[in-house]
Amino acid sequence: MRFKVLFAIVCLTLLQSCKTQQLSQKKQYVKTAKSSNDKLADLFDKYENEHQLFSGLMVVDAESNDILFSQNEDKYFTPASNTKLFTLLAAQHYLSDSIPALLYSEQGDSLIISGTGDPSFLTKNDVDSVAFHFLTQTNKRIYLNDSQMTTGRFGSGWSWDDYPYYYQKENSDFPIAGQATRITCHPDSSDVDISPRFMERYFKTDLTAKQFLSRAEFSNLITINPMHQPSYAREYEIPFYQDASFRILALSQLLGKEITDLRGPSAHIFETLYQTNSDSLYKELMLASDNFVAEQLLFLIGSKLEMEFNTKKIIRRILEGEAFDSLPDRSRWVDGSGLSRYNLASPRSMIWVLEQLEEHLTGDQIQSWFPSSNHLGTLPKGLNGLSLHAKTGTLSNNFCLSGYLTTSKGKRLRFSWMNNHFMISKNKLVEDMAKLLLFIQEEF
Repeated sequence: MRFKVLFAIVCLTLLQSCKTQQLSQKKQYVKTAKSSNDKLADLFDKYENEHQLFSGLMVVDAESNDILFSQNEDKYFTPASNTKLFTLLAAQHYLSDSIPALLYSEQGDSLIISGTGDPSFLTKNDVDSVAFHFLTQTNKRIYLNDSQMTTGRFGSGWSWDDYPYYYQKENSDFPIAGQATRITCHPDSSDVDISPRFMERYFKTDLTAKQFLSRAEFSNLITINPMHQPSYAREYEIPFYQDASFRILALSQLLGKEITDLRGPSAHIFETLYQTNSDSLYKELMLASDNFVAEQLLFLIGSKLEMEFNTKKIIRRILEGEAFDSLPDRSRWVDGSGLSRYNLASPRSMIWVLEQLEEHLTGDQIQSWFPSSNHLGTLPKGLNGLSLHAKTGTLSNNFCLSGYLTTSKGKRLRFSWMNNHFMISKNKLVEDMAKLLLFIQEEF
C-alpha cells in the first residue's frame, strides 16, 4: 500500500514537472514573439525622437492581412509621390490597357480633333504613336478643338517658381512631345542637340546669363550660356509654355501640316482612337515617378468618363465611385502626382491602396513597375540591399515609402512608412530607415 502511494506521488510530480516545463516553453515563445514587436517599437520610437520628425509606419502580412506593426498609422501625412499609388489604382480601374489617344470627328473634307490628355503623343518613348500615324495619313484639313480643359496650367499647391524644371510640366488636354524641349550636351563639343527640332528657333546665346539654360515664365525663349556647360554628358528637359498659338505651331511643325485652331464649345460627336501601349505609361508613373504622366492620367480618366478636364472634379468623381468606396481614412487628394503640399493621406490608407492594386496587377507588373534593387528607379541606393518593391515619395523635408517587402522567411508584407518634417539629410534618414526595414525583413 505504501509503495502504491509513493508511486502515485512520483507520477504526479513528474506530470507536474512536464506541465510546468511546457508552460515555461509556451511563456518563452510568447515572450520571444512579443520581443520582436517590442524591439521594433523601441527602434521606431528612437528613430522618431532622434530625428525630431513625425513618422508613421504600418506593416501587414499580405496573405493573412494580420497587422504586424502599426504606429501613427491613422494619422495624416504629406504623401508626396506616394500619391501616385492613388492615381495608379484609379487608372487601373477606369483605363487598364485602354488608353484613349485622340478624339476625332470627320465632317466632309474636315477632321476635327480634340485631346484626351494622352501624354505619349510624340514623346521620346513613343515616337510612332497611333495618333501620330492617324493624323499624318489623313488628307483632310485638320482643326484642333481644345475647349474642354478648365484646370490651370499648374496644380493647386504646386510651387509656381518651379515652372522651368522637368518635374513640373504644364497640364494639357493635348500634350505634345512630352511637353518639353530636350537639350543634350556633351563635354567634347560646344554644340547641343535640341528636340523637337523646331525649338531651335527659340534659343539665344547670352554669355552674361548665370545658368547654362534658362527660360522666362511666360515665354518659350530659352537662353543658353555655353560658359556654364557641364563637364559631363547630360540631357535637360525644359517644359513648354503652352499657350494656344504655340500648341498650333508645334503640332503643325511636327505633323508637317497646317492646323487650324477651333475655339469654343463643339457640338460634334467624337469617336475615340485608342492606343494599347499602356504599360510604358504605368512604368513611367511608378519607376521614374513621372509627374507629367501622373497628371495626364487623370485627364485620360476624365476623357473616359466624358468629363471636362478639371483635376479637382475628376478626383472627386473617382473618390465617389466604387474604386475608393472603402478607403479607410478620408484622404485629401488634390493632384495626380503628389507635387501639391495639400495632399494628405495616412499609412493605413496607403496599405489599403496596395491591397487593392494586387487585385489589378500581376506579380510581374509589380516587380517591373515598382522601384526595387533590380529596377532602382527613384529608390535611394541605401535601400537597394533590401528585398522590396516600393514607391517613393519625396518633397523637401518629407520622404515616404510604400510597397511590398519579402522577408527572409519568404513572408510577403505590405508596408507604408511616411516621414514628414525632418531636418537631417535624406541620405541619413534613408540609412536609418534601411536598418529598421532590414530588422523587419529578418525578424518577421
